[in-house]
Amino acid sequence: MEIDKSFKKQLFEGSLERLCDWATKKGWITEFSHTGDDEMEPGNKMIYVNTRQGVEKQLYSMLHECGHVLVQSNLKTYYKKYPATARARFLDVGRMRKFEKTKKYKIDTISEEIEAWERGKKLAKRLNLYIDKDNYSKLMSECV
Repeated sequence: MEIDKSFKKQLFEGSLERLCDWATKKGWITEFSHTGDDEMEPGNKMIYVNTRQGVEKQLYSMLHECGHVLVQSNLKTYYKKYPATARARFLDVGRMRKFEKTKKYKIDTISEEIEAWERGKKLAKRLNLYIDKDNYSKLMSECV
């Protein structure tokens, strides 16, 4: 049975609102903007979501960024699991330095991206958020 589009939009909006509440409880600030990229900045605990995309994609992007929050929540584990990207993200915060894109760095980056998408999907399930699994997987594939 197909869900009505306007009802589906309301479900995504409600899920996005609950996800923002989750992030706030974790000490993160979410900023929605028409410019910029979807990203999280661990140094200042900010999550940025671009509003040029529809509410469904905003939700999935936010879930992905929250996935990064979860992946990076234990720095000791993060440094062990993704040493190349951890050094790039945390040791040189604020510097405009280009990193040598070694094979290890590229593999760490791709692995972390996939894990962040998977952790975001698990978070959606844990918070009982409405997602379209096919559309979520499609966006994940496009972004990775």
